[in-house]
Amino acid sequence: MVSNTAERRSDGFGRLRIVLQNNPRGMLSLFSMWNPGRSDNHTTSNPVHARVSGHRPDGYGLYRRHGYVFDPSLPQPAGTVPLVSWWSSSRQDNRLTSDPSHVGAIGSRRNGYTLYRLDGYVYSPDAAQPANTVPLVSWWNASRQEHFTTADPRWIAPRGTVREGYRALRLEGYIASL
Repeated sequence: MVSNTAERRSDGFGRLRIVLQNNPRGMLSLFSMWNPGRSDNHTTSNPVHARVSGHRPDGYGLYRRHGYVFDPSLPQPAGTVPLVSWWSSSRQDNRLTSDPSHVGAIGSRRNGYTLYRLDGYVYSPDAAQPANTVPLVSWWNASRQEHFTTADPRWIAPRGTVREGYRALRLEGYIASL
């Protein structure tokens, strides 16, 4: 069984189009989008976010496909941890994390954020990195009040590293590589 997801590609005329890609069985693609109006990065496995060419009506534009997470509609695989999404309406900020202190029931509230989605499961950050995976690291920009989670190799760094106004918060886990 293969599920479809999408990847952003240029059409050669400066416009973007979405190309369907097949995911490995039991996995979902993890995407990142950027909203310049909110100065917000949003990383999610929700395929609805990747089905619109170019910029979405809510101002987010798809810019990266990181790899794969385990499908949250299936049983949690051994050696994995939940990866959840939080939203702060006051900060206009999305946060994706596997931090055990932030995993809970959908609708839970914490520090101005609401837990709204289980995005999938990732290999535990407390275990050795499995073969054919890439690290997923979260960052925080205090001046923007903005979280950023990525598997971009240019942004894989130890906790506390500062880059472009962001501070590396934590290794969230490992995702299957593309």
